[in-house]
Amino acid sequence: WSMPKVSVVDKTNNIWSIESVDDKKVYVGTDKGLYLADVEALTFTLLLEPQQDLQEISYKSVYTVESDRDGNIWFGTKFNGAMFWSPKSTDFFEISNLTSTPESQKLSSNIVWSLHQHKLGELWVGTENGLNKVDLSTGQNQQFMKSDEVLPTYTQSHIRQIISVSDHEFWLLTGDGLRTFDTRDNTIGFFGEEGSETADLFKAYSW
Repeated sequence: WSMPKVSVVDKTNNIWSIESVDDKKVYVGTDKGLYLADVEALTFTLLLEPQQDLQEISYKSVYTVESDRDGNIWFGTKFNGAMFWSPKSTDFFEISNLTSTPESQKLSSNIVWSLHQHKLGELWVGTENGLNKVDLSTGQNQQFMKSDEVLPTYTQSHIRQIISVSDHEFWLLTGDGLRTFDTRDNTIGFFGEEGSETADLFKAYSW
């Protein structure tokens, strides 16, 4: 056995997320926008920087990337919500928490850490403050686990990652440990009995 060879593709960006395109290419979410990396040629190409109504924004971080079976891309940003981009048609739109956004369509927070397209036409969005279920056909949004605290980072409202473990259950990595979420009745579950060693272990901050 020998140590695998490591090659540096990019030295200048903070890397937040990676999503596979095929065997040779991956989408890379960075602090400067969305890149396409070719793992054979070792190239790193900027695809786009998040914008708002065609206006340049100060924070270009792409925290999470999720692609669907049609090759469309959802990505989560810092302060500008979730954005959709279709490389084939160049369609581009956002789901956010702007003042102009109808209440029924607002995200619980514009800082988006995680995305999961659970079913066709249904996007789950994990944010700095709460979990959101977006109906992509109507734009209507349901909010869950939102906190009234000013800084919810170390609470269960901070949804760092959404992991689907069945057709109706998620595991959520939160600011207050691991949680379960049942999509049938939108209930939150815990691991282990309160005060047990198991419960204390899963209550630790999860990345």
